[in-house]
Amino acid sequence: MPAAHRSLAALAVMLLVTACGASSDTEREPTPVKDAPLGDMVGTMDKARAVENTTMQHKEDLDRAIDSQENAR
Repeated sequence: MPAAHRSLAALAVMLLVTACGASSDTEREPTPVKDAPLGDMVGTMDKARAVENTTMQHKEDLDRAIDSQENAR
């Protein structure tokens, strides 16, 4: 058992040392959104927002056409 305790103590010390160490990530610039793992989704949402007005205009045109057909009876 003493060997297990030593291994556990060594592991705990290594974890503490690595947790308290300086991180080189703080000096780097953030990854651009297009290069991020979810960057494709951001682009998809932008495309959807870009065509929203066209889609809504088409819906309004269809609503007017339906209303005119219903009123013609």
